[in-house]
Amino acid sequence: MIDEVNFIEPGLILLNEIDRISPLVWRKFRARYSNFWKDGNFEIVDQTSFPPYVSFRFATENIELLDKLVSVISEYDGYTKWSMVGFRRNVLPGRNWVISPEIVAKKREELGDLKSVDSYFLSEFPDFSSPAYSDLNKLSGYIKYNFSDVV
Repeated sequence: MIDEVNFIEPGLILLNEIDRISPLVWRKFRARYSNFWKDGNFEIVDQTSFPPYVSFRFATENIELLDKLVSVISEYDGYTKWSMVGFRRNVLPGRNWVISPEIVAKKREELGDLKSVDSYFLSEFPDFSSPAYSDLNKLSGYIKYNFSDVV
């Protein structure tokens, strides 16, 4: 059981840090623990076996800030290498950005969809994701340090 009062999702911490740097209009992250409706009740489901990611869209894209954020993320030296990739939206303006372990981003390019990537990591690297979630907290701190001049 999780201590719900003292537990904050690493993805949420990272998204809040990015929102502090430049406001976001949309955000999503993979939670380590999610509530799912089952048999008339919500159940907490442990999703720690699946690799972490955060997705977001800036209210206004600032090229200099984007370049610096991509650079800071790629320079981070932690448990795993991380990447930030942008995806153009089909109909609406702007880009959605995804931060995930670099190996996960490459596997997603190869396999195409998140479900296949999750299955791959679950079968081939079952011990990868849990430490990656912890690393996500450290990546947030690294970003905060590198953007300490931003109010």
